[in-house]
Amino acid sequence: MPIKMIALDLDGTLAIENNQVLPATRDALIALHQSGVEVVIATGRRYRTTRYVIDNLGFDVYAVCNGGALVKKPDTGTLHEANFSTPQLNNIVE
Repeated sequence: MPIKMIALDLDGTLAIENNQVLPATRDALIALHQSGVEVVIATGRRYRTTRYVIDNLGFDVYAVCNGGALVKKPDTGTLHEANFSTPQLNNIVE
């Protein structure tokens, strides 16, 4: 069965210093992407800081951020967003 998707963590896995991606890693991911494998970033980071790494990949990917609370499409549209309700926020603040 062919691989259809690869999901990668950022910190200590894909991203190195200054949100950079090693050239060999970038080339391998571009080759996977061009062969039809969906490349996905899965991280606890916020989307804003995840975007730095995506920009350094050289192509847009799905991004699962905030521990799964936000999922962004390659076109930067939001696929999923989980928010706290007012009662949940009140319980956190109390």
